[in-house]
Amino acid sequence: MRLLIAEDEEYTREGLIESIPWSDYGITDIMQARDGSEALKISRWFKPDIVITDIKMPKLNGIEFAEKLIKQCPDSKLLFMSGYLDINYLKSAIRLSAVDYIEKPINFTDVENAVKKAIDFINEKRRQSIINAKKNELEMQKLASILRYKNKDKEVIYQICKETGLPINSNYIVVVVWDRDKPASDEENIRKINDFWKRNNRKSICAGMELGEYFAIVESKDRDEKKIQRFCIKFLEQEKSFRIGMGFCVDNLMSVSESYKVALFNINRSFYNNEKTLFTLDDKILNVKNIDQSLYSEFNTIMQNTPKKLDQWMEQLFQKLCEMECYTREHIKNLFFTFARVILQDKPNLIARLDRMYNEDDVEHYIINTTSIFQIKDFMMQLVEEFQAEAEKESGYSKVVSDVIDYIDAHYTEADLGIEDIAEFVHLSSAHLSVLFKQETGVTLKQYIVSYRLELSKKLLANEHYKINEIAELCGYTNANYFAKAFKAATDQSPVEYRKNCGAG
Repeated sequence: MRLLIAEDEEYTREGLIESIPWSDYGITDIMQARDGSEALKISRWFKPDIVITDIKMPKLNGIEFAEKLIKQCPDSKLLFMSGYLDINYLKSAIRLSAVDYIEKPINFTDVENAVKKAIDFINEKRRQSIINAKKNELEMQKLASILRYKNKDKEVIYQICKETGLPINSNYIVVVVWDRDKPASDEENIRKINDFWKRNNRKSICAGMELGEYFAIVESKDRDEKKIQRFCIKFLEQEKSFRIGMGFCVDNLMSVSESYKVALFNINRSFYNNEKTLFTLDDKILNVKNIDQSLYSEFNTIMQNTPKKLDQWMEQLFQKLCEMECYTREHIKNLFFTFARVILQDKPNLIARLDRMYNEDDVEHYIINTTSIFQIKDFMMQLVEEFQAEAEKESGYSKVVSDVIDYIDAHYTEADLGIEDIAEFVHLSSAHLSVLFKQETGVTLKQYIVSYRLELSKKLLANEHYKINEIAELCGYTNANYFAKAFKAATDQSPVEYRKNCGAG
């Protein structure tokens, strides 16, 4: 805090400074003035939190100085000193909302008590300011959320506008801001967005949406959309991970939902474009569609009947989607997660070949958190390539061996999975099946199952979030001890040693 002492007697000023432990009260900056005129000049740039002033001073007396002070520093707290207990001085002190009146000769304990009282006033006012600012910010966020939708409660809107001082009938434009990296909290990003528009003399209200998106209503004083665009470009130069979709200008808050619809369409286009950062309507037609349901049946047909053509079909699909830009990110993500799930259900062993993915939930989490369609494309093309390689390998097998491999894919987690179960499933004797499987694959059925479980366990061990006993259960071992022995025999390392060596422990 900052303290100003206005007193024409030097020894009184020095006595106050030296006799009171100001730093104990959080006062770190102290200035002195010899008269009211000098005190007023200092106050213009010093902006004192607390002012201790004598009433009887040359040039400007304490009352005259205080009257001028409260106009330029309305938050300063006044403590008057005087050797004359004059009723008129007391009345003036009360009128000027003085915190206290200290009689001379000065008692330093009285001064300290008066200073404590002033500090309490300041701290309480600051606390209330923080509470009011927070309340105002929450009300603004509430208003922003309400205005997104067509059906609005006008009474609530009018009341919030009245409380926050936001004009209802002014020009506004909606921008949807998307933080693709999402490193900051919603609160931090909302403040960052509002502070930017405030620095550029624009009123704004902002609220968080979902997936790192923020809905901001920005004042457009003279329907100057081009100027708002320039501001957006300036903001994006500072915030490299952000993307902005702009709406159009409306002349009242009740029409904001129409501007929002356009801004939302535009921010969705950023999912299809890694280079641009600002999206406006330009020559694009507002055309949001639902996913064509025939895509699912097309995918299934090609996957089952002509898997060799799946990569070509997938490549063409991505190209078409990027050209159209008419599906929401959520629709795209749901579409391709469905495709991925169908592939993995058909070939569960493929999950072991995907980097840092251990089950369908991991695949879903990855796809949901992608920030561009190109990330999804890279992932899906890798998955399709693995699927085609597996399908190609299996195409050289007889139907019996293919059915056996599919059966193992579906039942490898069962600890009691045996050759007899598999032989019964394909209606062959165990001996006949064993010979047939070895002839076509080059390994025995038992070796195939052991290798299958072993490769999966290695991948799970690379993920520190899986416990050893969980891995044993997921890979079809009767218990963790048996798993550890089998793993050691196959790799010459214990599961714990393997995990440590691959950097997961």
